[in-house]
Amino acid sequence: MLIDNSTLSGVERLTGVSKTLNLSNTNNDILCFEKLVCAILFSDNIYGVNDYKLEYRRDRLKKFNYINFLEIKDIDYKNFASDASQFAREMIFSFEGSKPAGDVVRFFESLQIEPQMRWDIFVSSEYLTLSYLVQDKKFAFKEELITAALGNELTDRDCVQPASAVQPELVVGDNSVEDVKDLMNSFSDRNANFSGSGTGSVLEKMIFGYGWLAERSRFYASVASALETELSLSPLRDAFCESCLRIDYPNQISSLISSLKDNTQKTVASIVGPSGDAPFVLKMPFFTSFFIANSPSPSSALSLALEHRNRKELVECRDLLSNLKHLGQRERYKEVNKIMNYLESSLQKLKSKYGVTNSQGPSFSFSVGLTGPEISKDFKFGNLFPDSRNRPFAKIFRNMAVDMLNVERMGSLYEKMLSERRLHEKAVRPKISLTPSFMRNRSSDYSKPASYQEEDS
Repeated sequence: MLIDNSTLSGVERLTGVSKTLNLSNTNNDILCFEKLVCAILFSDNIYGVNDYKLEYRRDRLKKFNYINFLEIKDIDYKNFASDASQFAREMIFSFEGSKPAGDVVRFFESLQIEPQMRWDIFVSSEYLTLSYLVQDKKFAFKEELITAALGNELTDRDCVQPASAVQPELVVGDNSVEDVKDLMNSFSDRNANFSGSGTGSVLEKMIFGYGWLAERSRFYASVASALETELSLSPLRDAFCESCLRIDYPNQISSLISSLKDNTQKTVASIVGPSGDAPFVLKMPFFTSFFIANSPSPSSALSLALEHRNRKELVECRDLLSNLKHLGQRERYKEVNKIMNYLESSLQKLKSKYGVTNSQGPSFSFSVGLTGPEISKDFKFGNLFPDSRNRPFAKIFRNMAVDMLNVERMGSLYEKMLSERRLHEKAVRPKISLTPSFMRNRSSDYSKPASYQEEDS
């Protein structure tokens, strides 16, 4: 399995290798920890790409001595990165009225967040702000976590130092715009009171973070294909990949997740098409809770996971997932259903052994995936993983929205997960713009929806 550097950065913060500057990162770092644990449990070998700045590399190689790091010269790095940048530029981040539109909407859908362009009003000055609509401004941990994770993407970009800026295609209404400045001008041109960007606006972070998510997801997909490995991406990049599945299968993915949430006994839900392609959702234990419950610290929990990777129940599950990937073209429909049934039984065993129940009930994760004989090049997911076209494969991505709830439900285990964390001297929880959701289409003396079409009254 190939794991990305963004995941490892989160684990380094959690285990005290690097200091935590943004306090909103903690929950995201626990999700990164879960991703590494699953990579350990569901792979025989783990690979990484050693493309960080030189000053970061030595500590990383020492800390993760069970990961095989590839040097840049060992892969077709330049072509992979160029192709990934082109893919990112083809993703669409657009606005219709005050609301985001285009490809990015499915990304927000997978994260269960709702951004909106708004004017923050101070006397005769109005500031353009991309704000999150929330039920209660006191409970916006999800929005804080996602914003911090987007900031990590920009940090990751700076550490890798790409040859050129990576930005999705920006569209306002029916018009493409060159950059964030032009996008803001599209909104501000009709507002004589425009005074700049509002405090806590996440517009630039969202746009450039989304572009880097797309670039790195496509880049690592290329490397994984060249290595013939599975792919393990950071939680936010998994959300991006899931959003591409939602673009291609808008009804199926949502209904599959809902069906598993509503049925506490089932562990697998799938929709197998006549051709044998199958979007599916798996319910698995939140393994972090199990391993930290049986360890004094995150570092020792990782060591325990390494000891468990060759347990019979985990080897069995790996074999079943491998069979999904390597199925032949014949009798696809029948074979996929058969393996899904076996997975149901196998995952039930994992739930029984590794599931941890707290005061709010058992914590389970959801993984969204696709297996099938052919992925059209016209599909967004087919463009993300073009080397998988016309051959059987399976891809699995964790649902970040569900895992965020798992972190909140860890109870006393949460504090143990922080036992090795070191805070930066200037550690802070950055402010983000939040708007009560009942104000979605309303104006007040202090705030109103922004529109590029005409000045709001």
